[in-house]
Amino acid sequence: PPRSTLFPYTTLSDLEPEIAALRIVGYYNQLAGFIDVKRLDGSVDENVDSGDKTGGRIALRFEPNENISITPRFVYQKLDTDGFPRIDDFNILANPFTTTQPAVTLGERQQYVQIEEGIDDDFKLADLKMEFGFGKLTLTSVTSYTDRNVVVTRDATSLTGSISWDFGFPQPDIVRLSSRLVDTTDLQAFSQELRLASDASGSLQWLVGAFYQDIDRDYSQFLPTPGWDAATGLANGPQNNAVPDSPFFSGLDYKFQQFALFGEGTYRFNEQWSLTAGLRYYDFKEDRVLNFGGQFADVTRDLPGDTSSDGFSPRAILAFDPTSDVQLTAQVSRGFRLGGINDPLNRPLCSPEDIVVFGNSQTFDDEKVWNYELRSEEHTSELQSQNRIS
Repeated sequence: PPRSTLFPYTTLSDLEPEIAALRIVGYYNQLAGFIDVKRLDGSVDENVDSGDKTGGRIALRFEPNENISITPRFVYQKLDTDGFPRIDDFNILANPFTTTQPAVTLGERQQYVQIEEGIDDDFKLADLKMEFGFGKLTLTSVTSYTDRNVVVTRDATSLTGSISWDFGFPQPDIVRLSSRLVDTTDLQAFSQELRLASDASGSLQWLVGAFYQDIDRDYSQFLPTPGWDAATGLANGPQNNAVPDSPFFSGLDYKFQQFALFGEGTYRFNEQWSLTAGLRYYDFKEDRVLNFGGQFADVTRDLPGDTSSDGFSPRAILAFDPTSDVQLTAQVSRGFRLGGINDPLNRPLCSPEDIVVFGNSQTFDDEKVWNYELRSEEHTSELQSQNRIS
């Protein structure tokens, strides 16, 4: 509409160029549950896997001039759930052959637990992206730091009860001792990436860079089972590297580092043909210190373990544009995933045959895979317009 002198408004063209922009986002999501729990007294709690997800992010983009762009950002999310989307077709706690209680019939999308379950996940991410223009070159730096704490609480009464049954403990109701499995994860991760790329028209476009990551992760499991020591008649104290009334304890300290150098270039022979070739050098190292204790574990103190790997991952893409609307590509690439460190065999729960077959494997190998791909892509302006509308 034409500008009115009575009700003036400002258009974007009226604004002076700014050097900063701020974006703030917040959200809340109430998670609907669909799993019901049948209790010992026959009552039913509905939608126990419901929960709440709350979070937000804030980002500031600062451009003092056309050659510099700085964007710090902070992301936060909090997740709380009241249970797990799990269905029990069979439950040892609802079995008259393993307990003194009558059989329990479980309906569709139902489970049978004695203890409240849930997840408490606290996630924080801070990163900083900086871009600097140097004529025909652009330097990009991305720095990131993650802090995450997760506590997962599960009803492990069935698990503890089934192992107790296998151990042949004399008291029949030991199967029903409430046993809570608590998993805790405390993770801090830092990463830094630098990229230098061409920023000009021409037949050759290229990019080179380096990446570094350092992760510390502490993971532990506790299995508090009140009445366990008295029911089993077993001493479960410091000599077993665990706490009283807890048939299992674990603490694992992981330190993970990776370093990579990478580069990629695209050469356009003409308007129809282009070739892209890239190579990434990687160097991974992981160290772990493990502590196990309790009757359900092979007692272990400060057991070290490590794995490492380095190598190259190549990629090549040949592209052909027969028309301005169609592109055909052929790609060959190799992917990589680091191997890992196996936990020691849980000898108290293993047969002699298990120890012979599985007892000597300390690590598992890397995974490498070659990928071959042929692709046809249509990118007409009409199709792009439809995609934007959809």
